[in-house]
Amino acid sequence: MRILFDNGTPRGVAVVLSDHTVEEARSRGWDTLRNGELLDAAEAAGFDVLLTTDRNIRYQQNLTGRKIAIVVLGRVDGRLVAVSDDEGKFQIVTPAGARVTVRVSLPGFRAFESTTDTRPGPTLDIVLQIAGVDERVVVTAPPPEQNVTRWFELEPVQIYRTAGAQADLFRAIQTLPGVSTADEGAGLFVRGGDVSEVLVSLDDAVMAHPYRHETPTGGFRGAVDPFQLAGLAFSTGGFPARHGNVLSGILDLRGLERPQITETTATVGLAGASASLAAPFGARGGIRGALNRTFTSVLFAVNGSPRRFDPLPGGWDGSAGIAWNLGRAGRLKAFALVQRDEVGVEIEQDAFVGLLASSSRHRFVSARWDGMRQRWTTSLSIGDDTYERGTAAGILDLRTDDRVRSWRVDAARSGPWRSGWRVGANGSTTDTVVRGVAPLRGGDLEGISGRAPFEAHVHDGPNGFTVTLELPVAPDVR
Repeated sequence: MRILFDNGTPRGVAVVLSDHTVEEARSRGWDTLRNGELLDAAEAAGFDVLLTTDRNIRYQQNLTGRKIAIVVLGRVDGRLVAVSDDEGKFQIVTPAGARVTVRVSLPGFRAFESTTDTRPGPTLDIVLQIAGVDERVVVTAPPPEQNVTRWFELEPVQIYRTAGAQADLFRAIQTLPGVSTADEGAGLFVRGGDVSEVLVSLDDAVMAHPYRHETPTGGFRGAVDPFQLAGLAFSTGGFPARHGNVLSGILDLRGLERPQITETTATVGLAGASASLAAPFGARGGIRGALNRTFTSVLFAVNGSPRRFDPLPGGWDGSAGIAWNLGRAGRLKAFALVQRDEVGVEIEQDAFVGLLASSSRHRFVSARWDGMRQRWTTSLSIGDDTYERGTAAGILDLRTDDRVRSWRVDAARSGPWRSGWRVGANGSTTDTVVRGVAPLRGGDLEGISGRAPFEAHVHDGPNGFTVTLELPVAPDVR
């Protein structure tokens, strides 16, 4: 059980609550919160009990519908209760001349009890005797995990600690066995498969363009900042039925839940600036946002460059998320990401001397709902991923527009005799348009041999469903 002490609760009470998890409001920075705000924060953080010395809390607050239990320390059935402080001292106020019975107890010691007349002035010194000591030590631990899993899980802080990962989640995964690299980029080549055979999803919404600065072998780095994630799971085989069997790897990104406290950050450097905000609102909702801007003009002005750039390498990205606890109706999360990059660099190709300009725009939106429906644990995810890229040099003008929309529904429930049912359906729609002008002869950017316009359209819309029945064939084997 998780128990929260308010500011007036003596710390010594925790001694008799050793079997529970005890935290103080001041340790979480809640010492300035009023009673109502403290109750909201405690419930949102998952505490079961609030221990307080405020006897008026039940009159000041409407406790109807509260999930957290409230225990008030004070006089109980004619008794006065006190807990010793860090120095072992305690104080009980009684009427002068009254006859009282003092009882002192502490786990591991024999209880002390004495009846005396109260008089002003003197201090009562009590020394407890150690109870019998048992030399036996009993150690208990949960049983070892029986189910074999091929999923590898990683938290954001572990990504930053991975040597050579450059604080990028894809480069961190490249350090795992079975994952290969084709160049200096962040592309994932798993078990001999192509980079396109790794399914990347955020809260089960397909992220068709998970890389920043895309190349045929993936990209330079991941599109999502690790600190915008709660964690990730990566698998290189043994996928469940809902993922099919034609993939070489699955990377499942998990979005952040509701923030518990308000947090803000801001950073400015020679090549960029960033800012972020996370804040709860109400007892059930929360928002997050982040903005990053890359500018290289200062670096190029200081260090110079043998090549001409127009525009200079640069870009920006922004993300926002919302999490909402709907009570019995479930939980809802939504995430949005917008990115833009551009660069123009002088090149020499045959008779052509000029600028090669490249730009890209990426927009990703996802939403996920989790809840219970008729004893079925259910989830629904939708996503929309749009990517636009342009490349121009001489007469070459290439434009690519790609949009992938996806959806997924999963439900699971337990059956008799340790059996379980899992059903699901998913689908996606891909629309790709490639258009532009190209030279008739490769490399002829001046267009001396002529030019040819072109346009191509690709549409794809796979859909499917799965039904899985799990039956125990032996103890701990399915």
